Amino acid sequence: MRFQIQPMKVIISTPEPKDGVARYAAELAVAVAQAGIETVLFCPANFEFTKLAQAGGATIAFGPERDVCAAGLVWRIVRNVIFLARAAAVQLRIVGRGDVLHFQNPLHFPLGFVFYALARMKGGSIVLTAHDPLPHQWRLPGVLVRVERTMLGWAYRLADAVVVHNVAGERILTGAFGIRPERVRIIPHGPDSTAGAISSFPDSAALRLLAFGAIRRNKGLLSAIAAVQSLRGKLAIPVTLTICGQPNTAAEVSYWAECQRLIASAPEGIEVQLGFVPEAEVPALLARHHALVLPYDDFHSESGVAALALSHRRPVLATGAGGLGELLAAFDCGLLIAAPTQSAVEDAIRAAADAGHGELEQMGLRGERGLHTARSWESIGQRTTEFYRDLPALKRGSWAADVLTPRGQDN
Repeated sequence: MRFQIQPMKVIISTPEPKDGVARYAAELAVAVAQAGIETVLFCPANFEFTKLAQAGGATIAFGPERDVCAAGLVWRIVRNVIFLARAAAVQLRIVGRGDVLHFQNPLHFPLGFVFYALARMKGGSIVLTAHDPLPHQWRLPGVLVRVERTMLGWAYRLADAVVVHNVAGERILTGAFGIRPERVRIIPHGPDSTAGAISSFPDSAALRLLAFGAIRRNKGLLSAIAAVQSLRGKLAIPVTLTICGQPNTAAEVSYWAECQRLIASAPEGIEVQLGFVPEAEVPALLARHHALVLPYDDFHSESGVAALALSHRRPVLATGAGGLGELLAAFDCGLLIAAPTQSAVEDAIRAAADAGHGELEQMGLRGERGLHTARSWESIGQRTTEFYRDLPALKRGSWAADVLTPRGQDN
């Protein structure tokens, strides 16, 4: 039996002012609003996608601005606490009894529990999107990782329902954290709705590859660099690699230093554009390349970069990590990298060069069509609102059991 709350108001909440999660929050707010639900996007005052959300019918509730620039640990903690205090006051004002609070990347726990507590105090329901069900890198050192993992488990248990983007994420929540399957819903990542006119495929004799996004060790950039260097002069066509992104933490800065040393050993054909790419410049960047390379390892989330690439009809060379394997199998939109190793990346690049520009273009076209049919934002909005309407039954069912008798292995 399905219990329904009418009328319903959904507040999609994110502290992220830019990048992939911010875009996702805006796209989701539009999808839910267009599914006929009163939708409020609660975001920082410096949110990058305000116009996108407003144009799609979502109401905006601004919190304070949030600074996410690189900084030392102490200052990051201080500024997050200040943001927390100011944002909590806004949430307290905009939430009413019966509202659904759908969190996208809440502040790192335990700070994020404050927003949970305020939602409970006002009689709201809590939904959490687990974009990265098991973090690629724990933030706390050494023995404190166990504490961090335990807090993450409680974040999942204290939510009334959790959204994941793929089967791999569902397995982590139900297996490693013991969340009951009925409280987890797989809702995939949608396409880039702002892709606009699709650029033509590059008219170039070379095979131009792009590594795009935040520079992290689990994204396998070292393997991509080494593979391109190793293949230089060995293929029928030249291969180039553009690296576009930036490291955001001390660990990522250290990893990027390793990448720089490797690039310096044989820099020919490798271009680096370090820094954040403004939204308006992304289409031109993708237009210059034939494919994106994603040799990810230890990756459990859905790749927003892959969705972005396919939205612009660019195929992906990717491992099966996270939801990438599902994406490749569903849409035949690229080439599988068998393992996150240099040799496996080399094999995939060889296969791309052998396939030729024409076949790569068809892969990208299949990916774009697949996203806009099987993973359209319209379907995501419908599936998400159906999940919201199931919340009363879920709250009466297994929520307390998950809190009181967790089955997972995180504690």
